[in-house]
Amino acid sequence: MKKLLAIVLATALVLSLFAVNSFAETKWHVSRDQLTVDGADRASFGGNPETTSVDLTGDVGKELRVWGWVSCSDPIEALGYRINGGDIVYSETFFAETGSDVIGAGASIAGETGTTTRMAIMVPITEGGYDVEAIAKTAEEEHVIWIVKVNGGKADESGAATFSDVAILDNGGGAIGTWVDKKNTSTYIEFTTAGAFKAITLGQYWASNPDTKTGPKADWSIELYEFAYNVENTLAQAPVKSMTVTTDGDLGVGAVVSLDLGDGMAAGTYVLKFVLTNSEYTEEFDGAAKNPYFVLPKIDNPNADNFKYAGDGFNLVFTAEAVDGDFFVANPADTDVPATQETQPQTGDMTVAMFAVIAVLALGAVVVFSKKRAF
Repeated sequence: MKKLLAIVLATALVLSLFAVNSFAETKWHVSRDQLTVDGADRASFGGNPETTSVDLTGDVGKELRVWGWVSCSDPIEALGYRINGGDIVYSETFFAETGSDVIGAGASIAGETGTTTRMAIMVPITEGGYDVEAIAKTAEEEHVIWIVKVNGGKADESGAATFSDVAILDNGGGAIGTWVDKKNTSTYIEFTTAGAFKAITLGQYWASNPDTKTGPKADWSIELYEFAYNVENTLAQAPVKSMTVTTDGDLGVGAVVSLDLGDGMAAGTYVLKFVLTNSEYTEEFDGAAKNPYFVLPKIDNPNADNFKYAGDGFNLVFTAEAVDGDFFVANPADTDVPATQETQPQTGDMTVAMFAVIAVLALGAVVVFSKKRAF
């Protein structure tokens, strides 16, 4: 009996260790540095968002170089790309020489068993609009590390709209930014667009980081609402799209986050809200209790008619439909929510009421009859 019990306990221990190992979280960090053609930049120099739109109409027949570095807690076996969800093209040549500075920057992610490597993924440029996904392959997954939305010239015969990045301001925003913390747990912007949009991106942000002892990791949400009468009423509705974020802190290598809107949102008025969801959480660093925070890239409001902020302004980048004229237009005036009109009882309501009255009268008759029987 004791031997059987020992075997059962040993088996359970092995299975539990296997489960812990099997479900260990794989950590990733990607630095999306440049998209170049013949050495010329076609996007930002550093700090590009996870989904980046580029206009390559004059580059058909050449190659797009997807340049940056990636760090993973598991070994990276291959680098490659695929177009519009097709087959993945891998090549050893996509691994580039990796300097000690990059290896050092990725050390906290890769550890002793993972990989930090430079990438130089070369993609042929063709006509039309299409999505290029840069991929890093491990033994467990084919991980998308960068999505590049390419406009390669001629629109397709369906007349589909073309999209490109449109920022509120082109300067990116300041590091001495718009704070969201325990004292100010949320902020928002109301805006109106003349065209559709497929994503909203924070080109950069900053946040509390336990590694630098500025505070615990921040949990926050990004929520998009369709405007209805006024901001207060709008935010009382359910968001049409939302996502949650747990920051990696102040990495200093172009931290970005993008709200992917799938097939896109139609032209109209919206409110985008940022909420710190663990504002009351506290950790102690060097004897001081600190709360999480995150900081949005601050700007001066370039047009109060087009952008309504809860407090300080902050910059955003939209993957926006090409339109004639300005993409951002004036917001509508706030209005009161219409009062709910009183309605007359419907036929069904009258029927229910009638049966209720009959039931009460019948119950009264039973009581009276019972009392008479008692006498």
